[in-house]
Amino acid sequence: MSSTLIPSPAAAIAGGGGGANKRRHSEINNNDENVNGVKDDYDYDDALKATGWQGRMSGYDRLRKRCNNNTTINIDEADNNNKANEADDHSLRAVDNDIVAVELIDDNNDEVDEDGGGGIDSTIPVLDASTATEALEERVMDKGGCGDDSGSGIIEKEGKVVGIIKRNWREYAGTLRSSSSSLIVDDNNITGGAGGGFSKMDRIFIPANPRIPNIRISTRHSNDLDNMRICVTMDTWDRTSTLPQGHWTRILGKCGERDTESAVILHEHNVITRQFSDDVIRCLPPKDYEPDEAEISRRLDLRNITVCSIDPPGCKDIDDALSCEILENGNWRIGVHIADVTHFVHPGTAIDKEAAERCTTVYLVERRTDMLPSLLTTDLCSLVGIRRLLKAAMVIRKNRMSGGALELASQEVRFELDSETSDPTDVAEYTMKDTNRLVEEFMLLANSSVAQQILKHFPSNSVLRRHPPPKEQQLKSLKVLLDKQGIHGFKYGSNKELSHSLNNLCIKDNDPYFNRLVRIMTTRTMNQAQYFCTGDVDTGGGGGGSMKMQMFSHYGLAMGLYTHFTSPIRRYADILVHRLLMASLGIRPLPDELNDKTAVTQQCDKINFRHRNAQFAGRASAELHTYLYFKKNGPSVADAVITRIRSSSSVRRRRRQQQQQQQQGGVSGGSLQVVVPRFGIDGICKLMDDDDNWECDEDKMIAKNDKLGIKLSIFDHIQVKIMADDTDFR
Repeated sequence: MSSTLIPSPAAAIAGGGGGANKRRHSEINNNDENVNGVKDDYDYDDALKATGWQGRMSGYDRLRKRCNNNTTINIDEADNNNKANEADDHSLRAVDNDIVAVELIDDNNDEVDEDGGGGIDSTIPVLDASTATEALEERVMDKGGCGDDSGSGIIEKEGKVVGIIKRNWREYAGTLRSSSSSLIVDDNNITGGAGGGFSKMDRIFIPANPRIPNIRISTRHSNDLDNMRICVTMDTWDRTSTLPQGHWTRILGKCGERDTESAVILHEHNVITRQFSDDVIRCLPPKDYEPDEAEISRRLDLRNITVCSIDPPGCKDIDDALSCEILENGNWRIGVHIADVTHFVHPGTAIDKEAAERCTTVYLVERRTDMLPSLLTTDLCSLVGIRRLLKAAMVIRKNRMSGGALELASQEVRFELDSETSDPTDVAEYTMKDTNRLVEEFMLLANSSVAQQILKHFPSNSVLRRHPPPKEQQLKSLKVLLDKQGIHGFKYGSNKELSHSLNNLCIKDNDPYFNRLVRIMTTRTMNQAQYFCTGDVDTGGGGGGSMKMQMFSHYGLAMGLYTHFTSPIRRYADILVHRLLMASLGIRPLPDELNDKTAVTQQCDKINFRHRNAQFAGRASAELHTYLYFKKNGPSVADAVITRIRSSSSVRRRRRQQQQQQQQGGVSGGSLQVVVPRFGIDGICKLMDDDDNWECDEDKMIAKNDKLGIKLSIFDHIQVKIMADDTDFR
């Protein structure tokens, strides 16, 4: 039960006025979405969405233009601001996901961030956390933008927040700072610890998400909340206070326990975990459902041929199967059989609305959160000759690769779990097998065929999936690295050129992991694939139909048209596509909501949001279980490969380093970014010794320590010691 708080009015949003020729802007109530005060006093270029709180020790707030992903505004904060979590007139107490108004600063003599980011590494990653049965497009294409946005072509401008248009505060998961080290901020005075002059009921809440500022709460249950993961809601942020005020709402569990940390992951990634309502359950057929003769007569009966599924052990949601027949003329007929989930999920029903809100099944290492009730996913819609299929798949794959399809790689990991406790007993890099590729090829072919069919009949409201070309500047940087390794001629002007380079150039006979590593690094240059409504694509007033079709294409798969059709029990996009396909074949009428382009676009946006969060949650779960593995088994020494060398004077850290130099009189060496093939993980290794003798050259990608006689460069193999780190309080 949460503590009782004295009700307080909504926080007023206000800030400094800027230059002498600017008037101080009006205070704006955080519920006023019209920001009349801002509009009266300022002309601002656009409304933007804050993507990170960076007021702690950084020189920037990073904001992305909501309607144009190619603009970033760097919000320059006061140079003398060294207080942790202190808001100032430039940030106006904006937090992650708030919609803010920004005034651009014309006279900007500061260096533009070469990495396309702010003062700390807080760019939004697009990481893949797909399951072992995921198709190739899911497995690698959705990982675009992994790490930073280096050279992504984002336009950098300087500006400051002049008003908050819309608050998007939510419930945050995290932990209370130890009462012995708590910092309490009250009317711009910072006190701390026991006897520091504040009530014992006042505590500092540290959100799990570093983009959210610390929150001050008051509670009568202080001792009960120590070492617990709790949820806190932000209530107000007074313009005279350096921290927002909030209250705790519930306890998730004890810190460090697997179930608790998994609950935090699901909460922080907006995964819907509630039980299915009675209204949803009433939409389900009886458990002993069997199709009647009338239903059977409407369908093609294939029960006389062999239909098989190919899935890993333990897989429960088997909604796809394959068959292969030799026809009288010698041709092969290969069938891709997908469960007809829409037979049970009718438009506008409670179960359909719930699925439309959840959008996707979310897979963590030890659990999953279903989009639909298990009666459908593991029973009625789960589908409970291999040599021929494999041969056919190899031919199809060869043709697709010759057309420019990319075979990339991701650092997907595989866990072995204890059958009783579900604790990880081993972790290793996931390896693709020929059977995986067999299934992938036919699923991709089916998805592409369905995309062509629905677009032909519904050109303005089909649901497709597109993938734009990669970030050219990042590929250029990769080319420079390869040139330094003696690998010349790396081309990336088209997907066909890039595919040829990866398959034929990036090879070292003495390093079998090198090619895979280059593919991983290439994956990180990819943009994110997106679901979209075909009637919502704007060609910018030129190009006509050819330009539109180009914008529909899928770069990574080398396919002109692509969609998702093959997994309707775990992806709502596939349900929409099933309905479009049924209507195109005259089997069922098209639902009204699929005739509404605006409604389709809004649903695609929601699906993209949920899908992306599901990926983040899956990766966070993998990181959690990797941590639990090393915590239980102790440190381990393993071979690692250097993928990047960073100096401590990088532009990204320039302002922070200037502060450190003033305070400490100098800055220690740099760091190595490494990949550990044995465990399928990557991380940062700091370079330091007692005398700070490390020198790092980012341009040459060399780190050396003359005193120790060590010289390291990109792609070198080194030994690293891996251990569980409990120092990060979050």
